[in-house]
Amino acid sequence: MLRAIARENRIRGIPVIDPVPLMDDATREDGDDDRPEPDQDKLRDLDRRVPTSRAASGAFDIGQSVAVRGGVVYAVEAVEGTDAALRSRSRDLGKGLVIAKVAKPGQDLRFDRPAIGPATIELLMEIGATIIGIESGKCLLLERERTLAMAQSSNLTVYGHA
Repeated sequence: MLRAIARENRIRGIPVIDPVPLMDDATREDGDDDRPEPDQDKLRDLDRRVPTSRAASGAFDIGQSVAVRGGVVYAVEAVEGTDAALRSRSRDLGKGLVIAKVAKPGQDLRFDRPAIGPATIELLMEIGATIIGIESGKCLLLERERTLAMAQSSNLTVYGHA
């Protein structure tokens, strides 16, 4: 529906654009992180699972988040949403999950963009996650300063990942 509205606006000479590229520091770049610096095991989990998440979300039109530990995918966001998916798996697995948040292939970022913010950090603190890898240039950082300060104070790494 949003694409149809955008198309109709374009016909009338009103472009609908993605505003995020116009905003400074709205996303992370590849390799950007905040302390603590991620260890090699966590980075390996991200390297393996970010492409898996992107492929699965595109092929099956499912959510934008995946939880990984020790190279194994333990949760994939679906209709229940990020919070419910991560909470349910963390009850079973305990602390130490690595979270990846990516855009779906072909996702229209003008209308639907993966994002994290203070509520995300609170959730990740609650479930004991150690790192969240967010897709570079695509995942929006809401309330950037507050989000990153909360992450840093809770020993959670926010990592920009290609």
